Amino acid sequence: KRQFHHRSHGLDQGLTIFTPPGERAKVVEVTLANEWSRPRRITATYFAEWVLGTHRWWTAPHLGTKVDRGGRMLLARSGFSPATADLVAYLAASEPIHGFTCDRFEFLGPRGDRGRPAGLVRIGLEERAGRGFDPCAALQIHVDLPAGASRTVRFVLGAAGTADEARAAAGRLAEPTG
Repeated sequence: KRQFHHRSHGLDQGLTIFTPPGERAKVVEVTLANEWSRPRRITATYFAEWVLGTHRWWTAPHLGTKVDRGGRMLLARSGFSPATADLVAYLAASEPIHGFTCDRFEFLGPRGDRGRPAGLVRIGLEERAGRGFDPCAALQIHVDLPAGASRTVRFVLGAAGTADEARAAAGRLAEPTG
């Protein structure tokens, strides 16, 4: 378990990362406290590069991605690598999806800038999913915080045998416990 804390711009931010025992998933729990005297809407974004094999550049052309809004998740699958042919990778959130893209170029921009991704500089993501992209998972949610309030949300990055198993795992793991 790793924990991080930061305070800036009237926002107290806590981040906890852990892997639940017996699960093929990483949970990222974000706690936000609004220290201002007015309500705020925060957009939280999780970005991951799908690999599903040994090297991203080798497997990327063979990945297919899709969104499951009801499950609050993005899914990726590849039949290319025998080691991952029976896996469905997923990125899920505890909150409804506000925006997403599975196109790494669209999110990072033409320079691939991880320090200032193009998808965070402009308003909105283009909601691209499917095949033919340099695949990634960029999932955005909104966190509404009344004045003085705090909230905890989660992102879950994992793998399962089927899309139904991914939905079940995300359902178990995405809800914050405290």
